Amino acid sequence: DLRPLYVLFVSSKGRLSGTMLPGLFSHVVIYLGTEADLRALGIWDDPALVPHHAAIRAGKTYIESDSPGVHLSDVEYVLATDAVAVLRPPITSRARKQETLRNLARALGADFDFFFDNASTDALYCAELAARAMPEAQMPTRRLYGRQTIVPDDVVALAVTERGAMDFVGYVRGTEEGWAEADRDTLIADLTRNWRKAERDPARLKNQDPG
Repeated sequence: DLRPLYVLFVSSKGRLSGTMLPGLFSHVVIYLGTEADLRALGIWDDPALVPHHAAIRAGKTYIESDSPGVHLSDVEYVLATDAVAVLRPPITSRARKQETLRNLARALGADFDFFFDNASTDALYCAELAARAMPEAQMPTRRLYGRQTIVPDDVVALAVTERGAMDFVGYVRGTEEGWAEADRDTLIADLTRNWRKAERDPARLKNQDPG
């Protein structure tokens, strides 16, 4: 059901961001789309995407930024996680979708921002990559560890309660029996439970202020 530029918020506690950020979701991935998707949008043969044709054809249809930097990933790597919330950015025009995809492709190879600092311009962390490419998403920021940064849970919370610029598409989470699709209310409950847990651990929150 994914469409180009849908944004996945994943609970990846095994990644660096998962140990740094409080809450349920700690990593952000953008779905670029398949060759057919990109051809339909008229951008497959754009010079920014041509060098990545082989990777996309091999199934690397997602873009993310983690410790190796900004790179393409396949579904097995992206979804090796416990929970995924999917949001749709408010980008509707064909021209704007093309521009966004072009800018994302141009970001490939950039360094990872280990400081999670929005003020930096020479490196990008996962949510920063999405926010810079899609300012329409209006991702909120807060001061965390002395830096202005984006906490993924803040973005999801706004979307799932219909107060943000992005639309809630779906939520899938792992269970003891396997994966299961869950509804909006379950996502709200999971977000709430994880933040209550963080509030019981002052060390996780002492360096952050709402922004």
